[in-house]
Amino acid sequence: MANMFLVSPRAVGGLVPPPSVQSASDITMETLSAGVLYAHKLKKLKTSVSPDVGELCTAQDLAETEVYIHKSASTLGAGDTAGVMNAITKLGKELHGRLDALGKELHGRLDALDGRLVALGRRVDGVGHQVHASSLNQNVRLYNNRAFGADFNLRPLKKEVPHPAPPAGAAPQLVPNVGDLPPEDLGFPRTKGQARTLTATALDALQQFYQEPFTGGTVDERRLKFQVFIGMPCE
Repeated sequence: MANMFLVSPRAVGGLVPPPSVQSASDITMETLSAGVLYAHKLKKLKTSVSPDVGELCTAQDLAETEVYIHKSASTLGAGDTAGVMNAITKLGKELHGRLDALGKELHGRLDALDGRLVALGRRVDGVGHQVHASSLNQNVRLYNNRAFGADFNLRPLKKEVPHPAPPAGAAPQLVPNVGDLPPEDLGFPRTKGQARTLTATALDALQQFYQEPFTGGTVDERRLKFQVFIGMPCE
């Protein structure tokens, strides 16, 4: 180290000190910046009482770091006071720029986190609506399960499954919400007899509204799936 122009201060408490510098021509703003930041960390470390920190810095450590900073600034300033102040001013601007960039990055990450929390909140609300609709429908299915005569009045179920999101660029469409009852003109059967005679067109409309697969090889098979869905006994 005897031939070094600038000797690195002692490493304290696990901190990384600024590097040693071979010659005056190797001194840069990064050298001065490293010294200033290290001094700031040392001062914080000096007030620490945590047993995990290890050896606290001494006055000698601070003095050596101040010498490192002064020699770096003097070299950058060509030995005159104005030059030293100019170098320190540049360093202040550089550090301010770094802090500003870090602040913007942190702000951007917080905005992204806020967006995710809002989206999560909407998903939770959506699941809550689905659970509520499903719970109400269980009572309706129990009621419909008592349909033993052809003229028994059935009760419609609420929509449980949300419609899928439209593709990007698609024209907006009015879609039913979870918890909605089917509109009067949709064709939900009013009686057990009507449920047994549902047409393929009516089943298509009910399938679209409820987002449930009332599918099958024949219309009778599709009717059976719908009847099971609404809780109607299949005889």
